[in-house]
Amino acid sequence: MKTKNLRQEFAIRAADLRQNFADATPLAERLGSFVEDAAKELDAKQIVLDGMFKQFDEHGFGAIYKNSLNQYGFVLHDASVQGAYRYQLFDRKGFFGHSTFTSAEEALLELCDNGYTEMVSPDTLDKLSATREWKFSTEALALRTAVQEGKYTWEEADRLYADLQLKYDPDLWAA
Repeated sequence: MKTKNLRQEFAIRAADLRQNFADATPLAERLGSFVEDAAKELDAKQIVLDGMFKQFDEHGFGAIYKNSLNQYGFVLHDASVQGAYRYQLFDRKGFFGHSTFTSAEEALLELCDNGYTEMVSPDTLDKLSATREWKFSTEALALRTAVQEGKYTWEEADRLYADLQLKYDPDLWAA
């Protein structure tokens, strides 16, 4: 991040965009509407970011944000790096990514920049992690990881995967 005021990142980007393409070259005329449209998108993103920071200031850690693909993210202290923060991503099948930052503000900005802008119920993670699909996917991932680490052969993993499928068969499964 080149700016020190992360809370105004999109407004700063929009102003920079407008300023950098304000000269009177022939190309600037053709780019003018594109630049203004892009700057307006950044202005709109800034409004969303302002709301996210307002919520974060009021509620702190624990706010969960959703993107348009029904994926979720939240900001928390990073347990693996002292003094760092991360955003953690998940969907209905489990956790699928994270990124580490030097500040909670930077993590929240990146969530917003990546489209995680709709605040959802704080119990979203609890509800999803209790589902059959989450549990099956999480155990299947652990099995694949164990194969990659050499703990199981592919033949052993195939048998264990079949057991998992039976364990989480929708017709037989009970939470």
